[in-house]
Parts: sequence; C-alpha cells; structure tokens
Amino acid sequence: MPKKTLVKFLLAALAAASLWACARIAAPETPAEPSLETLTLSARADGPASPGTTPANPATKSSRDANGRFYWSPGDAVSLFRDGVEGNWQFTSINTEPATTADFRGQIPATMPDKGGDFWAIYPYSADNQFDGSTFTVSVPTSQTAREGSFADGEFVSFGHSEGLAMTFRHLCGGIKFTLQGAGITSVTLSGLDGEVLAGRVTVALDEQDIPYVQDILEPATSITLSCPGGFTPGKEYFFVTLPVEFQNGFRVEFGGGLKRTVSSALSVNRAKFQWSSSALDSKFDGYPYEEFYIESKGVKDYMADVDYSDDPGYTRTSADENGPYYAFATDKPESFSLSWNGGNASRIVLSTSPLFTESIEMQGGSSPAKLINLVPEVTYYYQVLNASGSVLKQGAVRPKGQVRMIDGFNTATNSIFNVRDLGGWKAAGGKRIAYGKLFRGSQLDHISDKGKDLFLNTLGITADLDLRGSLSFETSVGPVLPQLEYSQFPVLKFFGDGSGATQNLYKQAIRNIIGWLGNGEVIYFHCFGGADRTGTLAFLIEALLGVSESDLSKDYELTTFDKNHLRLRNSTSGEYQYLQLINYLRQEQFGNPETTSINELVYNWATSVTDDPADPDGAIPPLTPAEITLLRSLLLVQD
Repeated sequence: MPKKTLVKFLLAALAAASLWACARIAAPETPAEPSLETLTLSARADGPASPGTTPANPATKSSRDANGRFYWSPGDAVSLFRDGVEGNWQFTSINTEPATTADFRGQIPATMPDKGGDFWAIYPYSADNQFDGSTFTVSVPTSQTAREGSFADGEFVSFGHSEGLAMTFRHLCGGIKFTLQGAGITSVTLSGLDGEVLAGRVTVALDEQDIPYVQDILEPATSITLSCPGGFTPGKEYFFVTLPVEFQNGFRVEFGGGLKRTVSSALSVNRAKFQWSSSALDSKFDGYPYEEFYIESKGVKDYMADVDYSDDPGYTRTSADENGPYYAFATDKPESFSLSWNGGNASRIVLSTSPLFTESIEMQGGSSPAKLINLVPEVTYYYQVLNASGSVLKQGAVRPKGQVRMIDGFNTATNSIFNVRDLGGWKAAGGKRIAYGKLFRGSQLDHISDKGKDLFLNTLGITADLDLRGSLSFETSVGPVLPQLEYSQFPVLKFFGDGSGATQNLYKQAIRNIIGWLGNGEVIYFHCFGGADRTGTLAFLIEALLGVSESDLSKDYELTTFDKNHLRLRNSTSGEYQYLQLINYLRQEQFGNPETTSINELVYNWATSVTDDPADPDGAIPPLTPAEITLLRSLLLVQD
C-alpha cells in the first residue's frame, strides 16, 4: 500500500474509534428499580359484629351477610397512606372466605426509614383516592349493583387510621333497604324530593375518635341507580348505599317507563345504618293516572242501572214495550276505548295489567286512533304505543268501568257468532262476586274466523269447550271446532222440565264437568246453537248455586235480548222458550216450599237430589254433592 494511502486509512480508523468512544460515554444509564417491601395490614372490627342490621359498634368491613353481619370479602382491596406524604398503595385481602377480620397484603418502598408511625386507609381501593395528611378525597358511586340481602363489594366506603399496621375501619355511608313485590324490575333510581346530595366526589375528615364525616362536597350527585340485570327477586331485601342524608320531605324511587313511587315522609339516613322502607316500594306507583270509560253500551248500561226485579216475585213485569228504551240501543258488543297519539303510525301497541309490562299482549299498530276492547272491568291496563324503532309515542293507563263484559271480535261478515259474554261480575252471597275470565257463554263456534280464533285462544285464553248441542234435528253432526280445546258434549233439551229426566241429569253432569275443568285451571266456553236457551239455563243454574239474587238471574237471562237475534223476556208465557217454565218447575214442593224457599235454595235442593230418569233406573248418575257445590263456589267466587 502506498505510504500516503496508509496514513489516510489510519487517520480514518482513529476518527471512527474516537466517535464510538464518545457515543458510549454519552449513553444514559437506566435507573435502578426501587426496592419494595411486602407488608401485612390487619383490618379488624372495633367490637363484635351483632346479628342485627348494624354491628353494636359500627366499625367494619365491606359487605353484609343474610343475618345482618358485616364482613370482608375475599379480594377486597384498600388504599394505604403514610403520614400524608406517600401512599395510595394497594393492599389486597388474603382471606379465602368472608371474615370479620382480614389481613391485607401489599408493598411499600423499602427505602422508607421507619415502618412505624401513623397509617391511614380507604376502602375500597381506587387510583383516584387521595389523602393530604388531614382529609381524604373519595367517590361514593352513583351507579350501584344490586346484591340480594346485601350491597355489592366496593360500595360501602370506610376509613381507617392507626399507629402501625393494625387498624379499625369505620363506615362513612348509610342507606335504605327495601323490597319489591313485582317481578321483572331491573333497575331502581333513588332521589330526594328536595334535591338532597346522595353520592358523588367528597372530601372526608376524621374526628377525634376517627369517625369519618363529610367535610365538603366537590361533585354532588342527587340520585343513585341500583341495577339488577337479571331482575330483582320479589320479597328479598336490597340496599341503596348513600351518604348520610336528611330526607325532610321524603324521597322518590323511579322504575323506568315513567313509573315511580313517592314516599312523602321525613327520613334520616345515618352513618353505618340502613333505614327500612316499611312496604314494598313498588306496591303503589305514582305518575300513571288512568282514564276511565264504560265497557257497557248505552242500552246495557242504562238497563243495569235502572232495572230491579226484587219486588216482582210473580214475574208480572217485563215486556218489549217496557224495556223498549233499553232494547232500542241493543247490541251484544262492548264499548271500546279510543287510544289516540301523535308522531306517526304505530308499529305495535303493548298492553299489560302490570305497569312494568312483565306480562303483556301486543296489538297490531297502525294509524291513530286504535281501539282497546274486551277489557276486564275495574282492572287497570297500562299501554305503550311504539313506533318502528321502538320509541314510545305515548304511554298511559286505562281502567274500564261497568259490570257486563260482552266480547267482540269473533264475528265473520255473516255475523254468525253472537251473544258472547263473560259470566263474571254478578254479585253473589257473602259479599262476593263471580270472577271474570273463568266462564264464558255464547253461540256455536262453527263459523269462527281466524281473527276470532286468535282472540278466543290467545287473548281470552279459553282452553275448554262445553257443548250443549245435539238434541235438535239439525244438530246430528255437531262436534269440536277448535282441536286445541278440551271438549265435552251434553245434548240437553231446550225445555228444562220436559223429557224423561235425562236433560236434568245432563245439566248436573255439565256442572260437574265444569267443576273438574275449573279445578284443573281451564278457562271454559259453554254454548248451544244461539247461546240463548240451553246456554241461558246452564248459566242460571250455576249462578243460582253461587248465590246470585233472583232479580239478577232474570237480568242476566234478559241480556240475551241485546244480541238482536233473540227476545228473551223473564215473564214470557209463549214463544219458543219460557223462562217461567224453568222457575215454575223448580218451585215444585219436592224442592222446597215455594212461598218461603229462595230460588237459590230451590236450585241447590234440585242439584243435590236424585233425578227420576227412566234412562238411569239404577241411579248410576249421582246428584251433585254439597262438597262439589262448595268447591264450585271456591273456584268461581272472589271477594267483592
């Protein structure tokens, strides 16, 4: 290599080496990790936990068991501070099961010269917890998770102070414990009527006995929502955790959908105590005023209000002319409630007897207004009108009035199904009445429409068909129409006292069949051809056994007139059917003295006597027993 070239190479190598050496000298050194030391904090109570809702000395822990004892849960964590200078170290409990005293393990810098001195702690641990040497800064949650019989871990804020690592924790919060009675509730929101602060970001100081108190409110929250995604269990205790607060005028709990309950009485929530709401919070809802309407048509409403046959045991009153003003408005259809709303067409209308819509039926939507029909009297129905996106266009409640529950919706264009009504509502003996929704009467179902089938099976919930047809010449091929239903046939004659006695036995068997079905939870529809004569007789016999008055028995019989297909007058002595024939037959001496025995007793005596039936000479068909009639009453009667 030439000499000049060699010199240049050596100089270049020397320069590169110098630059590499400078780079090594300038490289920053990685700081060493500070050494940590593991310590154990013993968290204890200041006294034994009592079996009540609050310990005798209220000075513990994170949660509560079914017996009212407070305890630490496995995995609980606290924030630990030292002398207000260093801290918010996370210490986690090492107990493997709930315990009244627990050890918490964590790490602090090993460089601290002394492991003694004063320590402070906050439950639960949070990276946002602060301590400045005299006051704490913490958050009481506004969104809380329900736990049956307790409150969730991390909600019941408490504080500890000690010299050394054995300390007592004392609660800051209190709360309200409550029950619910309705199923399907998934959240409740608590607020005071005067905007009281219930939670939020606060500063807390300890008094001379290390009892915590709120010193200042930094971020106030005036409501707390307690959520239970699976639904609160009816009758079980649940807890709102709140700051100590005075509800001077009461508080409100909201359940969603505009439903709320207001408790308009003063209540003090003290530290470490839970106040009891004496009744289920959802037992009386506010904020859902209902509208009323009459389900009875004008003719039926006036007839029911004006007519009373109690002073006419001789059946001298009632004629087409006398009841003409009522019959002029004759219809076997109920009145409906007109539901109107704004905001466009409805996708669906949801109707429920529960304000929480835990059980509901859906109606087809459409344009405003819609008709609510076939409702049960004196029952509050809650409704929601929903658009295609599920938004609520309108919600509210309606309560039908009246007694006679006629049913509409079966009829085809030929009006072939008529005189359908619920047997419920009639007053009976002992201050009771017949329950709605258990027995329905009407005409045959042979021409029922698909819409009528849906109403029959799904809306009314009818599950059994009792057919009284078969005795007339044109009824040779009668049978079940809806195969989904239980079916029985009893081909009675039209005139109760005529025939060989088989008809009376058939009526007794029909009543026995109804008792059995009712006992199995069936909802029954009984009928003949037109729902007037044979159906009317069976209704009369059942109602008489239940203790319905003679005047009302007549009124129910005459309501058949309102279907415009039959004129059925209680004093009729001619025509295709005679109501008086039924009454006079029962007034025979064999069933009791007609001068002193009520119609109810006469029917009872008839039902429990052996029928003279040549077709049954050996008495194989027994009469109804007193026990069966008592059971019938228990299955159909409710307190008025």
